[in-house]
This record gives sequence, C-alpha cells and structure tokens, in this order.
Amino acid sequence: MDLASLRDATLDRSPVSLGRRRTNSPHEFYRYPARFSPRFAEAAILCFTQSGQLVLDPFVGGGTTAVEALRLGRSVIASDLNPLAVFVTQAKTTPLGEAGRAAAEDWLAAIPRNLNMRRQAPRLDEWSRGGYFKGIGRPDTWRLRKLIALALASVPASLDISRSLLTGSVSDWLGMVQVGPQD
Repeated sequence: MDLASLRDATLDRSPVSLGRRRTNSPHEFYRYPARFSPRFAEAAILCFTQSGQLVLDPFVGGGTTAVEALRLGRSVIASDLNPLAVFVTQAKTTPLGEAGRAAAEDWLAAIPRNLNMRRQAPRLDEWSRGGYFKGIGRPDTWRLRKLIALALASVPASLDISRSLLTGSVSDWLGMVQVGPQD
C-alpha cells in the first residue's frame, strides 16, 4: 500500500462503529472511546510493514491496531496503562477454536438463567481490587454490580482469560499483550 492510500484512509469519514448494524467483527465487541477506524489501522500497517513483521502499539485502547495487525499476518506487542484496554484487546485477539466457541455459545444461552437477581452474588474481591467495579460502587448501582458479579461467576474456566489480569497490579505487568498472527 502506498502513502496515497494511507492519506485516503486518514480522511475517510465513514462511521467507526456500525452502531445497531452489528457484525461479527471483533471491532464491534466493545466501543472504546476516541478510537480510530479499522480502515486507517489497516492502511498504516500495510504502508509501513510487511507480512510477518512486528507491530508495536503502546496505547492499545480498544485494540483496533492489534486486531488489524493479526488479520494482516503481523505479530503484535500492545500495551496500555488502562486495565480495561488490555482486557478488551485480549478478548478481541484470543482465538477460541471450536471447543471455545461452543463453550461461549453455551454460556450465552445460559445467561438469562444465571442472571437471576434472587440468587446470591459471589464476592469478587480480586475484581474490586483490580478496579473493575470503579464508578459503580454507589448504593444506587448495586443491581448493576450484582448482575456483573453473577455474569463473571458463570464464565466457564475454558473461556476465562480474565484471571491473567488479576495476578498482579498494573505496575507489575504494565498491561502488555503480545500475540502472533493466527493461522
């Protein structure tokens, strides 16, 4: 790809998110604020790297660069001080395979049963210490906290990539994600 294509992608005004017109693209998993378009990330990666090379994204945000780099056959090192950004990027770039996909579909089908507000919610102290309940600790948000706790507790071990985020503080791991191209 040449610089003219990069310029066109930079000036592209098409929506970054499809909004209600959801797709199966990982870019639609979470709408990170102030993100840039996958078209721009793709153009920059194609313009400045070749297949098999390494792409570094020190401010991973919503993982757009990591997803596009992997899609284009590059390896990626991505980091961010925000644990949510690292978590979102891990979720977007972790391949599930057939067994993982089946487990995810089973978990999704069971969500209405698992989110019964009459059930006792498990304590998720490690998530609280990690700052994942920041902003929802007020008395008026108890229902939201309970629903999140019930949902997290029901994630099967085969799908739970979140435990790696809870093994140390942000300063211990500096929010690093490193992945290679998917086969």
